[in-house]
Amino acid sequence: NGDRGRRKSARRPRKITTKKITRRKTKISYLVCHMEKYHKQEVSPVEEENERDETFEADNPQIDSERTKNNYHMNSNAFGGYTEFINKRLKELGLKPRKDAVVMNSFVVGSDKEFFDNITKMQQYSFFSDCAKFFEERYGQENVISAVVHLDETTPHMHLNLIPITPD
Repeated sequence: NGDRGRRKSARRPRKITTKKITRRKTKISYLVCHMEKYHKQEVSPVEEENERDETFEADNPQIDSERTKNNYHMNSNAFGGYTEFINKRLKELGLKPRKDAVVMNSFVVGSDKEFFDNITKMQQYSFFSDCAKFFEERYGQENVISAVVHLDETTPHMHLNLIPITPD
């Protein structure tokens, strides 16, 4: 046997210390980004809802008209209205889209309610500012029609509208 001649050492039992590891439970929030495409005749109703004031009669029961005054713009190029802005921009580019062409992409950007409940108003502003900058850098600031933050609903979110201009 291979153990012959070897002396077995007596081991002292090692003292095992245990440490309780506590982990902070962190809920990970998520980003919501939803996009819809609109034709020219569909732009006006979108503008009415996005640019609403306290007198807007909403079908959406989540809209609290008492809080509508707290909505704010991150970007508003459409001083004469969305349709006028779109027509002007298309003319600048020398484009004459077909009647059935998509002339506006509308994005809704936000997160879950818990995310917004746990950040300051300044952090919330920075969040939406960063989102608006992303779209401006990706699609061109000159193509962004409007970016308006709605605080008058259950969860804060931003409606960002742009003209989908492609290089080709």
